[in-house]
Amino acid sequence: MGYSCARELFEAAREANLDIERTSRMLDNMEAREGLHAHSIAISRHGSGHSDPMRATDARIDAEAAAHARLEADWHLIDLASALCYGKWCDGKGGVDALLDSMHADCLYWVYLSGEKMGTITQILQRTDKTIYYMNRVSFEMLDAYGIQRAIDGTGIAEE
Repeated sequence: MGYSCARELFEAAREANLDIERTSRMLDNMEAREGLHAHSIAISRHGSGHSDPMRATDARIDAEAAAHARLEADWHLIDLASALCYGKWCDGKGGVDALLDSMHADCLYWVYLSGEKMGTITQILQRTDKTIYYMNRVSFEMLDAYGIQRAIDGTGIAEE
């Protein structure tokens, strides 16, 4: 893992979310080109005779294989950040939700894991951006103080 603080972990989770979205769009575009390519081959069977009708499909399959491990790591990081927000099962019985409250957990989720812009987030949470950033700072301080596993479990320091 190797994150020096909770903020760094959540920043990495935000990047992982963006990476998943970019990769998904790229693969969807590649798949769409396959359909267009197959259709154009069916219409014009004449030409140089050296085109590979499966080239687009092969390229997409290769891209999916190359992205697989990275996407798995991205999803693992997003799952970890979600658990830090809401607990291991994302049921509110752990994480920031249990240790502080649901609004602190929601602020972290919406800013770092939702992929939404701040204007949308302020409307959803009905808080100012300044309040949201403050709540996130409080959450990060708590997560850093308790550590990842205690925070996920929602135990804080109760079990010492």
